[in-house]
Amino acid sequence: MLRALYLTLLAGASIGWIFFSPAWGEKVAVGTNAGQSENSVVAKMTSPRSLYLLRCSGCHQVNGAGSPGGGVPPLPGYLGPMAADPEGRIYIAHVPGVAAARLNDLQLVEVLNYLIDEWGEQPNGEKPRYFTVEELRDLQATPVQNVVEYRRGIVQRMEEEGLPVADYPWP
Repeated sequence: MLRALYLTLLAGASIGWIFFSPAWGEKVAVGTNAGQSENSVVAKMTSPRSLYLLRCSGCHQVNGAGSPGGGVPPLPGYLGPMAADPEGRIYIAHVPGVAAARLNDLQLVEVLNYLIDEWGEQPNGEKPRYFTVEELRDLQATPVQNVVEYRRGIVQRMEEEGLPVADYPWP
């Protein structure tokens, strides 16, 4: 089934599909012969939801459920406490999917803030503060040698504090 989907997408890209969804809030030409690279198309995208769908939902799924067996944590119920924690924010800035998303800093911040709006509620009902471009740059400049080990320390502390942590193979 995945192979069929891949071949369908490949075929569509070669003939030049136009994707439009009012829920995404924009029209994006993909695979046209106009010479536009994917990066130039993505650079023009303005909807944080569409950027999430394009760059993050392949692992975290459209509904944020993740793939715990595949090492991708769910976002609902867990993102809020992580994003409210200073070390958690450093971790989020260094998550491989964030670091390699090929989005500019403003787009990354907008996607992260979209995630806070969607799945950022903490156990007390509050949402963490939004990210800013300046903060994201500072967080990314903070050295993290091993993101898995870094997360492990945060999770251990959060568990001791009674905060919810996502259950997946690399706790």
